[in-house]
Amino acid sequence: MLRKVGIKLSTDFSTFEVEATTFGELKALIPSVDWTGKRVVVKETRVTLQAEDAMLPDLDDFTLFIFPEKVKSGNDAYDELSFGELRKECASRSDIVSVTPGNYGTTDEMKILLRNDDCDSEERYNPVVNNTYDVDYEDILETLAELKVYVSDVLDSISTEIATIAEQESNIGSALQKEYDSIKKAFGL
Repeated sequence: MLRKVGIKLSTDFSTFEVEATTFGELKALIPSVDWTGKRVVVKETRVTLQAEDAMLPDLDDFTLFIFPEKVKSGNDAYDELSFGELRKECASRSDIVSVTPGNYGTTDEMKILLRNDDCDSEERYNPVVNNTYDVDYEDILETLAELKVYVSDVLDSISTEIATIAEQESNIGSALQKEYDSIKKAFGL
């Protein structure tokens, strides 16, 4: 079955006519898209496609959102923990509690404490943290642009649903439209 697949990368949008049933087949048919290190989400179903044999939606036309996945090199288990989980882990280790009772510092400081506790060094509880924060403004701007496109598309989908409901139930439809307009205004769209 030949169908149209919309591909949305950041602010670019392309449409391809393909005959594919799995994610792997789709990737092979669209080599112009760099699929490496990307998260692919089906707009209509909000399903993330990862495995090569993941089934594409059973729709004539659909859109894929493609987002870069941030991959940190040299990650360890502590990089995946939240602030609260790091505090809990620090509190469970008597050597850390004895040198920093009750206050384990920032996320980065707790990661250093835990990593040092895992080794045998005598100097292991003297964390040195560079408190200058490297902010990649280009990444932030790119993420915000992607978010704006995503929110805009979600709002468009909601608008379509509201119109359908309004045809059937005018009083509910007008209440939904009012709420939708306030949300759209809040996002400046």
